[in-house]
Amino acid sequence: MEWEAVGAVATSAATLVALLLGGSAEWRARKAENRLEADRAARARIEEEHQARRVAAWISAEPKGDDVYTLSGQVLRGTVEVFVSVQNASAEPVWNLVVKVPRVEPEGTEEVAFPIVPPETVIRHRLDWTPPDDYAPVEILFRDNRGSEWTRSDVSPGLVQRALPARP
Repeated sequence: MEWEAVGAVATSAATLVALLLGGSAEWRARKAENRLEADRAARARIEEEHQARRVAAWISAEPKGDDVYTLSGQVLRGTVEVFVSVQNASAEPVWNLVVKVPRVEPEGTEEVAFPIVPPETVIRHRLDWTPPDDYAPVEILFRDNRGSEWTRSDVSPGLVQRALPARP
């Protein structure tokens, strides 16, 4: 009788060990699967942001004459022409790009629109007014070639996909 009890205990112990090992293997498999899914999502996000990360805008000035003027810490001499420049360093066009430029008088922002910015292009637009003489952050909004809407600003330099639905 004792040997039957020992056999039953041994069988139960073996079953328990098998269940633990199986459960552990399943847990490791799920963990690996979750890691793979997170890696896939990160790669998809990087691919989605690929074009948007290659779009930028900035303000620049070109001096003319003998007057002195400052813009973003630069001392410029002469009359100044101020430009908003946009760059699409990607291999695909960017659509409906809008640059929001701060104004002093009247206070607020002015929007400069570019219906299309071709690939690997810099486009300049001359402003007929001068932004603040200190650093003037700009915000850009645009649609990439996949139809995703993006916004980017000097205030928060990271990219954020906008909540607007993709256009056809």
